[in-house]
Amino acid sequence: MQKVKHKYGLVLSGGGARGLAHIGVIAALEAHGIHPGIISGSSMGAVVGALYAGGVSTEEMLKIARNKKLHNLFNWTFPKRGGMLSLKLLKQVLEEYLPEDSFSKLRIKLCIVASNISAGREEVFSKGPLHQAVLASASIPIIFEPQIINNQTYVDGGLFNDMPVEPLVGKCDRIIASHVNYNGPEPEITSIRAIAERVYRLAIYQHVQNNFSKCDYIIDPPELREHGIFDFKNIDQLYEIGFRSAENLVNEMQKPEIAKPLIIRETKKNTQI
Repeated sequence: MQKVKHKYGLVLSGGGARGLAHIGVIAALEAHGIHPGIISGSSMGAVVGALYAGGVSTEEMLKIARNKKLHNLFNWTFPKRGGMLSLKLLKQVLEEYLPEDSFSKLRIKLCIVASNISAGREEVFSKGPLHQAVLASASIPIIFEPQIINNQTYVDGGLFNDMPVEPLVGKCDRIIASHVNYNGPEPEITSIRAIAERVYRLAIYQHVQNNFSKCDYIIDPPELREHGIFDFKNIDQLYEIGFRSAENLVNEMQKPEIAKPLIIRETKKNTQI
């Protein structure tokens, strides 16, 4: 039987701009003395998880989001391979804030999930070159150019596993999940962009639901569905939703008897950033 090494593990889903809510989640957990010892992330969850594991504070992440103007981060170019957008600017951010291109240099254990479409399976990266793994996990199919690692083609980790809890199972006492792609009923879906995003989320949601059962605590705010995957201008709103949701989770965690998994889908109001 594998020995439990960490009290808390944190799993961060993909979701494009909605993934900025993860920063608020981490900030609220830290404010209450909850510090994950191991993190697993997919897509935007991999980006936020890597920065945090590398020692970048939530305050600094917010500054990056504001000053780097993330709505322009994924610049409109036409790469030669398989995507409409380039991840060149994201690579520059990783190089600036995570200069040591290796998992072994991180202060928190990190696992990143990417989809190997050459082999048709998900893969977990937890050692070796860090930046390449993050970029691979963030490469939304068709939209972003894929990443080539060891002659294999990789795209967004969410394609096969948008809630990558498996790397945490057996390695921590409690698993906290931050899911930013709420999939409740949506009565009006009219634009092509909204339809495409909804179809993609529904396609991967069955696996997400199955993985919810492996978590102890789940943050899944419905308000985030009001924001698209490219709404990077709404940084403060996204952060606040994540922060309020995590605050509500901590309050529920303190109750003597709770059902598990505990899913938080309501947020408290009037919380200051």
